[in-house]
Amino acid sequence: MKHLELLERAYAQEKLAHAYLFSGNDKAEKERVIEGFVQLLVGPQKNLIQGDVVNVSPETNEITIGQIRNLKKQLSLSSWFSPFRIGIIRSAEAMNQEAQSAFLKLLEEPRGDVILLLEVQHSSLLLDTIRSRTQELRMYRFDSPQKEVAGLLPKLKGTSLADRFGIAERESQDPKALYETLLKIQREARSQLLGELQEGRAESLRILKCIAEVLSSLRVTQVNARYAAERVLLEL
Repeated sequence: MKHLELLERAYAQEKLAHAYLFSGNDKAEKERVIEGFVQLLVGPQKNLIQGDVVNVSPETNEITIGQIRNLKKQLSLSSWFSPFRIGIIRSAEAMNQEAQSAFLKLLEEPRGDVILLLEVQHSSLLLDTIRSRTQELRMYRFDSPQKEVAGLLPKLKGTSLADRFGIAERESQDPKALYETLLKIQREARSQLLGELQEGRAESLRILKCIAEVLSSLRVTQVNARYAAERVLLEL
């Protein structure tokens, strides 16, 4: 079932969730689904919905606690023309730690007429407690396995262990760059897995599980970045 059809069915059955998480790299599809869902909730009065829909997006490079507090304040008001108040946070992974904590409190105190929509590329960058309180809809666009063959993952597999330790040391100097590198390896491994599944194999599941654990550790703990990088590279 398509994502928008799933939401339409939940609406018709009056089984809407309090919060939805739209994740993945297919930004166009996410925007299409969000727009269609909002129109479903507020009705056809496109020129009147702004008062009932509150949009939040990063200021410079992050979403601040002040923005989340303002979102909460606006959502506490009565709706204007629709039965719902809707909060949309785009690039929600840009919420800093304080903002995520404030948003978690908003999730923990749901109002029946408020629906929260979070758009992210990498849902793993959100607190697990936020993810567990949302219904996640994943929207990915994968390149074919043939296009990925010349990417980062096969190049790393072809390096020696000594070279991999050197790469881990260099990448760990910039934690943000390391995170992006790990995400790229993750994307390529997912694409590779698609080809494997067509052949009845699933070897890439092992590295995907390892990357997921390492990304989670980098996000929520003080794990040594070099050791984290080494763990992934040694699993290749």
